[in-house]
Amino acid sequence: MHCISISHKKADASIRERYALGTGECIELEKQMCALDGVRGAVILSTCNRTELYVSLEEDRENDLLFQLQALFADYKYQPKEELLQYFNIFSEDQAIRHLFKVCSGLESKIIGEDEILHQVKQAFYQAKENEMTDYELNVIFQHGIANAKKAKTDTLVSKEAISISTLVAKEINALEIGPHTRVLIIGIGGKIAGDIAKNLLDYKQVELIGTVRSHNPLFDYVLQNNRVTMTTYAKRYDYISWADVVLSATASPHYTITKEQVRKLSLGKKHRLFIDLAIPRDIDPELRSLTGITLHNLEHYEAVSKQHTQVKMEEVEVVRQIAERELEVTKKELLFHKYLNEMECWQQKFSELGLYKLLYKLKKNGSYEEMKTILSCLEHLKE
Repeated sequence: MHCISISHKKADASIRERYALGTGECIELEKQMCALDGVRGAVILSTCNRTELYVSLEEDRENDLLFQLQALFADYKYQPKEELLQYFNIFSEDQAIRHLFKVCSGLESKIIGEDEILHQVKQAFYQAKENEMTDYELNVIFQHGIANAKKAKTDTLVSKEAISISTLVAKEINALEIGPHTRVLIIGIGGKIAGDIAKNLLDYKQVELIGTVRSHNPLFDYVLQNNRVTMTTYAKRYDYISWADVVLSATASPHYTITKEQVRKLSLGKKHRLFIDLAIPRDIDPELRSLTGITLHNLEHYEAVSKQHTQVKMEEVEVVRQIAERELEVTKKELLFHKYLNEMECWQQKFSELGLYKLLYKLKKNGSYEEMKTILSCLEHLKE
């Protein structure tokens, strides 16, 4: 197998967008690739971060066919081939299999261990297989790649530790043991950070949101118009602090959005509250920590947690690589075994005619030292 890849490793978003392929385009280009003499199978994976052509080619024609495939892809996208070549990474044989395994496991993603890529790989493979664009080699390799990714996900933490600030904050809020509902006041919900957190929080059914917004931001209409989000004005923010279990602020204000003196005037009761300040400069008065029943976390807190989670991921990456290497060995043996299936009847006949001793002496006479060593080592396993 070979892989022609354009990804975030070499190409920025504008370049990747130029060479991205929709579902129909993938199917059409796969057909054109397989129509080339010597191409036995093709799978195209196209996501926001990569467009990759996986191909099975006839031996001894790989270089010429890879050149033709690059030209075909450039022509298909109406782009000059010379420009395209600078963004290509080409992987062959073991490197191509290893690369696919890393892609499936999320090791080649911008966010290490992200889950969505495995679904995208499966979708690309099953689509190509359904359209009869794959051969035995691609089927085996992709099936092992998918199995390897599932094992990595099950046996390691590489896909289980969140590292984005937005995800960390949402998970922390969701994990609070408060009651049937967690009430969250978000000051500046129309902003990028607060909007991302609101979107993540809406994945949790027990969370209720009240948001303040000073100006309309169309990027977050899906949050602002959700029927589980109540909107209020920035001026009324203090009116909802008594209601809230969590108060989050992420604005571009040059002044504090929440001050100690104003909060102290409120009737907060005995309920414990979490205040979260994700702004630079700070939105929430640090002196708030001195008030009873209040915990204040700032951006530095979540950056430290994110760093710890990233370190856990990086430690797990080596484990995932080891799992992939073991799966690679299994995959290569399966492909090699299949390659010689048609020869086995002939070998069985030779064994019957000559016997083991004569075959081994024939090997001693005509084979190399390494060949002799490998076969004798294999015969040792028969004693187990």
